[in-house]
Amino acid sequence: MDDLINNERLLHLVALQVFEKYDLDKNGFWDVSELDKFFIDMGSSFGIDITKVEVDIILREFDRNKDGKLSFMEINKMLVEGLKRLIEEGKLSPE
Repeated sequence: MDDLINNERLLHLVALQVFEKYDLDKNGFWDVSELDKFFIDMGSSFGIDITKVEVDIILREFDRNKDGKLSFMEINKMLVEGLKRLIEEGKLSPE
């Protein structure tokens, strides 16, 4: 488990796969509905409860260029840190 947590390259690749999965319209960005879908799925899979207000706050916080959507570069750090936390808590298997 520690190997995966410490393997930044692998974590970034997994984060990219997650990003691509939830980029539903395949335009290279997550809009608020795609971010909301991501958190709904995380809630049902991992018991993470995020309200719509919190989704809006997250979007504003990570949207560096203020275009109302998130690129992979804007959201990557959150995804990697989230993956690490899920692995550490035993909610996500490193396999």
